[in-house]
Amino acid sequence: MSFYKEELYAECSNYMTLMAKISRTSKQGVLENMINQTTAAYRRVVGTLSASPEALDAFQKFAYGYIEFHASDPRYRLSELNL
Repeated sequence: MSFYKEELYAECSNYMTLMAKISRTSKQGVLENMINQTTAAYRRVVGTLSASPEALDAFQKFAYGYIEFHASDPRYRLSELNL
């Protein structure tokens, strides 16, 4: 969530910058990889919990609330992106 803000302030001591240096790729590439890994993990959890509708519902509500909470936090400045 903080990638946009960190880029605005040219911060260098963060996950994206360090992983880009280590993997010799771009920060955009690291971001895309993180998105893919996160999406895959979410799908694995949903698949695992699909046998229990109550657990799946609780997880999905938690996940959506977690994303909404952080996406609306002014700290990350995501409102500037007009998503």
